[in-house]
Amino acid sequence: MNTTTWYQTFFDGLATRSWQQALPASLTEAEVLFILEKTALPPGAGVLDVPCGFGRHTLALAERGYAVTGVDISETYIRQLSAEVETRNLPVRLIHGDALRVPLGGPYDAVICMGNSFGYAPEPVMRRLLRRLGAVTKPGGALVLNTGVLAETLLPNLKTSAEYQTGDVTMRIRNRYHPLQSVLETSMTFVRGDETEEKTAFHHVFTLAEVARLLRAAGFDRTEAYGGPDGKPYAVGDYAYLLARRR
Repeated sequence: MNTTTWYQTFFDGLATRSWQQALPASLTEAEVLFILEKTALPPGAGVLDVPCGFGRHTLALAERGYAVTGVDISETYIRQLSAEVETRNLPVRLIHGDALRVPLGGPYDAVICMGNSFGYAPEPVMRRLLRRLGAVTKPGGALVLNTGVLAETLLPNLKTSAEYQTGDVTMRIRNRYHPLQSVLETSMTFVRGDETEEKTAFHHVFTLAEVARLLRAAGFDRTEAYGGPDGKPYAVGDYAYLLARRR
C-alpha cells in the first residue's frame, strides 16, 4: 500500500468534479459561520486555507473581506479557483503545491484545514504538517480542523460499500479498514456518461486524543471538539470540528 503519497496525483479528472458537486452551499455557509464565531477574527484578518480544494471556504471568507491564502496540490482546483478569484476581484492569494514543501507565507490570524484533509499521510508527516501550520499562525491565533475520519467518528459508521450521485458523476466506493496500520483504504469508481475513473485513497485514522497531542506538539493548546458547525459538543459518531489556539 502506498499510503503516503497517493494524494499527490488523486485530485484531477472526475474525482475533482465529483468533490466539487458533492457538498451543498448551505454546508459551506454553516462552516464559515462556525469558523468566524469560534475564531473571533477581526475584520480583514489573514486566513490560511490548506488544502483549499476548489475554494468553497476561501471564496466565502474572501467575500466577507478576509485576506485569504489558499494552498492546494491540485492544479485543476488552483486553475479554476484563480479564474474565479480574478473574475470576482477577491482578496485571495493562491499557492499551487504540497503544503509540506511550499512556502506558506503568514503569519496568519487563523488557519483552516477542512474536509477530511487531515490524515492523508502517516503520523510523522501529519506531525510535520501541523508544525508548519503552527509556525505560520500568530500567537493566540486559531486552527480549525474538520474531519470525518477520526477513529471515534469513522469506525462506528463504517460501511463496506456505498454509491453516491454527485451532480452528473456517480461515485461508487469500497472501504477496507486495516486495523494493524489504522488505515482506511477506499477504492473509488467515478462514472460520468462514457467516462470511468478508478482511484484509491488512504486515510490514516487517529483518535481524538492523538490529534490533540499532535496539536500540542505543534504549539497549539486548548483544543475543543464539536460535533457539527452548529457548535454542539462532540460525541462518538459525529463529524468532528476541532478548534485549537496557538500558544
